[in-house]
This record gives sequence, structure tokens and C-alpha cells, in this order.
Amino acid sequence: MSPATAPRGRPRSAERRVAVLRAASSLFQEVGAAQTSIDAIAARARVAKQTVYRWWPSKAAVLAECAVEGYLTLPSFHAPATGDPRADLTAWLEESYDALETPRFLELFRALNEASGSDPVIAAQLDRVFARQLRQAIRGMLDAAFDAGALRPGIDLDVVTQLLIAHVSAAVTQRADRGDIPALVAVLLHGIGAGPRSRGAPMDTEEPR
Repeated sequence: MSPATAPRGRPRSAERRVAVLRAASSLFQEVGAAQTSIDAIAARARVAKQTVYRWWPSKAAVLAECAVEGYLTLPSFHAPATGDPRADLTAWLEESYDALETPRFLELFRALNEASGSDPVIAAQLDRVFARQLRQAIRGMLDAAFDAGALRPGIDLDVVTQLLIAHVSAAVTQRADRGDIPALVAVLLHGIGAGPRSRGAPMDTEEPR
């Protein structure tokens, strides 16, 4: 094969971009987001700092792309769908709180929030690879409860899904307290659960025996 017809290798810009993503992900896993800097990323990737800033406006944006491209793994937040809303919501919230108690993930989630809040392109990418899957999992859990007759007719399950996602997002900036889970589930079921209810009626926060 002559040099004129030989396949070309990766463009240097693409190779440098991959090097930056690999460097950022490895640094994040080693020292966390707070200790990961653009200077450190550039040094490990063996590129100029200006090269990093050419593609990303901030460290948070680099970490967000690492998550989008699969260099960093995001929790799945699996949502069980047994048809029992109390058990399923409790299990899902416990798993979510467990993830938020992991320092590395909490740092990453905060970086993703920062990046998506300032860059609509990153926000759309994160929605595609993470938020959309999370919405589908929660909606599947709620659909199973609705089909089992455990939720009241006419409830807007999309709104409930967004409320649950908003709660987890808020827990990123506030300390999540596992002790609040029974009360939170009780409030949700008081509003969306099937069965008679009246204004001001007490909510049962105890687990069924």
C-alpha cells in the first residue's frame, strides 16, 4: 500500500481530546473533583492548558464530558417496580441516598449540575445519557404501582417523576438524611396513593406489619 493510499491515523486534535478526558477521569478517581484542576489535567495529558480551554470552559465541563463519553460511570439509580409503592419508593430512595453518601459521586454530581446549568449542550447530553434513563426508571416504578391499583386515578405520573428527581437533586446541595425517608414516602403516598383521604388527616409513617 502506497503512502498516498494508506489510511490516516487519528488527527492529533482528537488524540489530545481523548488524552484530556482520560487524564481528567483518572485524576478525579484518584483525588476527587476538588483536587482536580485544569493545570493538573493538562500536565497529565501532556497538553498545554490553553488546549484544554479551547474545548472546555471549566473543569466541571471536562468532568461532565467524561461522564457523557463513559470515562466516568454514573450510578444507575435502579428503581424497583413490584407494584408496591411504599416498598419501591423506600428502596429507591435508600439506594439514591447511598449514592449521595459516596464522596466521589457527590462531587461528580455537583460538577455535572454546575456544567449543565451554564452550558445547554452539556445539559442536553447529560439528559440523554443520565436524566432520561432515570426518568424512565422512576416512571416504570410508578406505572407498576398504578397498574396494581395502588395509586389514585387521574394522578399525573410525569409530575410525580419530576418531583422525585428534584428531591434527589436538592439532596446534592443539602445533607441527605436517611431518617427522613419514611416521612417522605408517607407524604407522597398521602397525596398519590389510592384510598380515601381527607384534608388534615394524619399520615402513617410506620412501615406496614
